[in-house]
Amino acid sequence: MAANPTADYGVFPRPSHDEAARQRYAMNFRGYLFGPLRESVGKAFYASAAPAFEAREGKKLEDRRDARAAALTLPSYQAFSDLHRLSQEMIWNSVIDTLDRTEDELNKAYGEVGDGGIGSLRLNPDLEIPRYVSAIDIHVMPGNYQADRGDNDVITGALYDRGGYLYGPGGGPRGEGMGHTSLAFIKQHYPECKPKRILDMGCAIGGPTGPLVDAFPEAEVYGIDLGASLLRYGHMRAEAMGRKIHFSQQSAEDTDFEDGYFDLIVSHIMFHETSAKAVQPILNECRRLLAPGGVMLHLDLPSPDLLPDPFTKVIFDGDAFYNNEPFWMRMHDLDWAAMMEKAGFDKEHLAVSVTPALMLTPPTPDNPEGSWQPGRLAFSAFHAQVPA
Repeated sequence: MAANPTADYGVFPRPSHDEAARQRYAMNFRGYLFGPLRESVGKAFYASAAPAFEAREGKKLEDRRDARAAALTLPSYQAFSDLHRLSQEMIWNSVIDTLDRTEDELNKAYGEVGDGGIGSLRLNPDLEIPRYVSAIDIHVMPGNYQADRGDNDVITGALYDRGGYLYGPGGGPRGEGMGHTSLAFIKQHYPECKPKRILDMGCAIGGPTGPLVDAFPEAEVYGIDLGASLLRYGHMRAEAMGRKIHFSQQSAEDTDFEDGYFDLIVSHIMFHETSAKAVQPILNECRRLLAPGGVMLHLDLPSPDLLPDPFTKVIFDGDAFYNNEPFWMRMHDLDWAAMMEKAGFDKEHLAVSVTPALMLTPPTPDNPEGSWQPGRLAFSAFHAQVPA
């Protein structure tokens, strides 16, 4: 893929030879699962399950819910779904090997940084974690995003860092793909946007936040998330990279920033890990926080309407059932334009668009770091601007 999984990046410790081999196997197994094996199951779907549905129901198979019910009749899809879940567990387990060995080293490294440096870190031990996060281990990640052993613990952040790369290596070893995608969208749709203050909601360890710092070096960049360990690791990581980011432990539904404090608010695949009830409060908060002329951009999963065929919709929605992502595609059943308007954005200054995801291409002799190019996946973009 785009980078060697043994390469140094951020502050994640280098895995041993055996640990790296196991991680590489987990990553390639997922690639095989969603490549050749997925294609094979798709052939069985269109050879038997889809024709059986159409003969029985007297209509063409189009709805993703009908398509899922049809797919579940196939032993091959049942096996595929079991492997889907297993592949995700394999990714986390392969990373835990390294963390078990280096936990003391990692926590000590954070202790040397603390909450100081060129950026900052504010934690809130009294923050109430919303049930849509606390009730499940999203992406089957052990302990979920809020897991925290206290003091100098950064293990959840390190697990997220390496596990996220193995899950989606196209985002690059630093997990910056979504940040570059946001920047490309802003450049195209809001070329006049020159923010003085930027907020990344649901920033996790700050992967997509980093490119924002690089693109707007004069801006103050903030990142918020619910997990203390995620943020400790993100802060340590940003300091190691020389990026000034102000992290704080807050809910995107209700922050402590002043009205009109930001000129740009972004999020990257955050909403599909919330709930229908949380969407409106978050959009309301974005409107409150944006200054005149400010821009809001949320990138998330593509709408089912963008997917090419019923079986692809079934596969794409599989994370809702086998990867602890209950809001995975249901988020597109909401009327996002109406909700943005209800939050106070003018109808003529809001939109729901589509934008290609930028992926890191493999390095070449002429370009040893690779380059960011549009991939096959497209994201939905929920965006709006406050009149100046």
